[in-house]
Amino acid sequence: MSSRVVWLPLLLAGVRLAAGTADFEIAPDGVTVVPFHRARLESARVETTAGGGVRLRDGAASRVPGRNRAPDLTVRLKARRPGRYLVSTTAAADSRGKLLIPDWKRDSVDFCAKVRFDDRLPERLVIFVPWRDHQNNRWMLGKFDLTGEEQELAVQLPRGFALKTLEFSPCVSPVMPPRMAAYRPKILPPPGVHPRVWVTPDSLKRVRENLKSDEHRRIYEPFRAAALRPFRSDADPDEAMAFDRALCDAAVGKAFVRLLEDDAAVGKEAAALMTGFLHRVSFGNRIDSCREVGEAIYAASLVYDWCYDLLTPEERQFYCDKMLAMAEDLETGWPPVRQTIVNGHGNENQMCRDLLAMSIAIYDENPEPYRWLAYQVLEVLVPMKNHEYRSPRHNQGTNYGYLRYGCDLYAAWLMARMCGRQVFDPAIFDVIDYWTYMRLPGGDVLPDGDGSLERRYWAYPQTTLLAQAGRKSAQLKGEMMRQKSFEKYPMLSLLFNDPSIPVDPSFGTLPLTVDFGTVLGGMAARTGWDISPQSSDVIAMISGGGYHFGNHQHSDSGAFQIFYRGRQVTDLGQYHFYGTPYDFDFAKRSVAHSMMLVYDPEEPFAVGNRKVANDGGIALNQTLPLKPSDLTPDSIFYRGRVRYCAFGPDRMKPPFSAFSVDLTGAYGKKVEQYTRSFYFLNLGKPEHPAAVIVLDRLKTARPEYRKYLQINSQHPPEITRDGIRLHNRNAAGTGLTHISFLLPEPENRSCETKTGLETCNVFGEQRTPPKPKRWQMTAARSMVSPKQPAQEDTFLTVFQMTPDGGTPQKVDWTKNGAVLRISLADRTLICHARGDFFRKPFEFTVPHRSQCMLADLAPGVWRLANRENGKTLECRIEAGRNVIFFPAAPGVYHAVPPE
Repeated sequence: MSSRVVWLPLLLAGVRLAAGTADFEIAPDGVTVVPFHRARLESARVETTAGGGVRLRDGAASRVPGRNRAPDLTVRLKARRPGRYLVSTTAAADSRGKLLIPDWKRDSVDFCAKVRFDDRLPERLVIFVPWRDHQNNRWMLGKFDLTGEEQELAVQLPRGFALKTLEFSPCVSPVMPPRMAAYRPKILPPPGVHPRVWVTPDSLKRVRENLKSDEHRRIYEPFRAAALRPFRSDADPDEAMAFDRALCDAAVGKAFVRLLEDDAAVGKEAAALMTGFLHRVSFGNRIDSCREVGEAIYAASLVYDWCYDLLTPEERQFYCDKMLAMAEDLETGWPPVRQTIVNGHGNENQMCRDLLAMSIAIYDENPEPYRWLAYQVLEVLVPMKNHEYRSPRHNQGTNYGYLRYGCDLYAAWLMARMCGRQVFDPAIFDVIDYWTYMRLPGGDVLPDGDGSLERRYWAYPQTTLLAQAGRKSAQLKGEMMRQKSFEKYPMLSLLFNDPSIPVDPSFGTLPLTVDFGTVLGGMAARTGWDISPQSSDVIAMISGGGYHFGNHQHSDSGAFQIFYRGRQVTDLGQYHFYGTPYDFDFAKRSVAHSMMLVYDPEEPFAVGNRKVANDGGIALNQTLPLKPSDLTPDSIFYRGRVRYCAFGPDRMKPPFSAFSVDLTGAYGKKVEQYTRSFYFLNLGKPEHPAAVIVLDRLKTARPEYRKYLQINSQHPPEITRDGIRLHNRNAAGTGLTHISFLLPEPENRSCETKTGLETCNVFGEQRTPPKPKRWQMTAARSMVSPKQPAQEDTFLTVFQMTPDGGTPQKVDWTKNGAVLRISLADRTLICHARGDFFRKPFEFTVPHRSQCMLADLAPGVWRLANRENGKTLECRIEAGRNVIFFPAAPGVYHAVPPE
């Protein structure tokens, strides 16, 4: 939208017009609200509305599509003071426009006007978006240059919408923090050296040397052939050119061939193609058009850097000016301070790739952009991500997380390739395992955070490629092959792939369980690594503890999911538009997840000044932590403390996996104490593949606050003698999950199930999913609650997975004071019944020979003695791994704590 002028028919109330010249004037200060009251209309086609707007007459066809350049109206205007202005419109939908709204698409011309100023090429600009008020639909046209001279505007109107008002206000550049304004980075681009974006002369030698390998030759030959083909644009010569990704790719491809082969002729082709594009491009004002602006900046930066010596000084200046002008139209603003680089859109390509690449490329001509981007990366992004990535999980979930993590990797590699060393902690390359552990049979991933998943094979090929460049893992390279990284990102593959690393298509080098750490707590456990559609593997994941980072992260601390031949226990939210009532009242909230709800009818829930539904869960916090020191137990970001995570004794195929979290800090003042422990048992038998034991120990501030153990499922459950049974199916057949509610006791236990629209009823506030034909409309929420009000309650729940027709194993359990024992198949679990650690001597019974997990032990050296056979065992317990696994003979055991 840079260097673009919008000229629309308007009358400025109270503004004196210049006699005989411009029809309208734009005030130089404040906000000028411009009603449509008088214009030079084509009266046969255009009429004024009762509210002072303008619209096409009934029967008049829109000229927005096609090449008819006859205007519906024209006007002369003049800005009292030249400069750059922010311009917005207000529009209203008539009866025809309302019929178009349900089929709104980002690229639809039905919601656009076409505007032409003087002898410039006309542009299509959006005037209506469906998620705002349909009668006062305000939308930003963009930032536009007004010259202060008389100028003429021609407009073609869409059908179905009336333009009501226009607003002009002078643009004000964002103010940099003083530290950023004075910043002098210690790491600088090599002066006077090109290339330096993605490669320097030294690393370019390695890239060229790798072309001799068979692997890279197979990538490069088709890439080169495509790059050398002439490019012909099909853009309408009578309109401004929209962003053309194919053109940018062609220009960059030619520049890359020039880089590898030092071919000046193909380099000149690249420069000519990009230069012509930059002269004609207009990005319009569609939602997220800033991402296309960023792609253009990135592509221009590569051509500039890789063809630097082929550009004249005048052309270099044009590239610099044009890229900086486009940077003003990014959401981050220019200077880039309107968004934070640690989360949200600011943590995507705009700063981490596009502007950073530009700043490196033009450093000699203009060092200021690099200073600003280096501050954002080195002083803001690196410290925060080094802290976050102590947990190998992404706070933005499996959907948005893969993009934003990939952008962190872009920043890491742009800096590393420029200066010759990594500026991030090496732990950044381990985060890629998060998506591996969330991988489901058939290729999908467990939902975590916002996103629309359920795809045949959830792929993130560029992110995997950039992570593999730091990990150099044969297993991860095998994942690259499955995701077709070479085919989809050949240039990045040639820049970053190491052809000497072999390909391992299996997952055999990875343990079946992963601990996600304490900054963003959680654990994922599996019974195997078969990801085929016919797989009968069980995958379970629990989140909880650590901190909340806002944006697309859900209020789901303590939530868990189970997959067995389909979604058994699952997240029910749909993601479509951010911040809608459904999004903020249900999809992002605790109520959409399988976790504990504590309902205080008087509890207020809000996001900023906006009231949201009381779902009985955790607060929805959309404030973002910006630095590691923001993450403290007394901050609004705190979501509890991971007590321990442990698995074993076989690290690769553990029969037990244990995760325990204190979630007291997540629920606010209504909860005085809450711990959830999650135990995954890999039983290793086709007829009984796995079981999960969940223990919740909860004390509320008042006994009347209703406690609900909520279990969400894709299909309504079947009621059984001691609980419910879930089902789902995949290519392997039907899978069942038998759920036994052991505590509360049957006489003190109620269980209700919500299905259909009731699933989205949040304690009386009804919400409707944006995609009512999706499976969530036939899903269910099962809510277990004690009948008798009490301040303290314990919930003990056992989940057993079997094939269709299978019978669950008998569960034998006892509670003796603080000692809780659960025996199932050949496993015995001993844990603390009150959510504390064992610190004093105690006794427990193992009823039969079994593998035993003794949990909740305080740190130190413990001694276990079997009174039946006299054998003893000593073990050292570490904090955060408060569990011991051992083969146990039947008998009574005496446990002696550290002295």
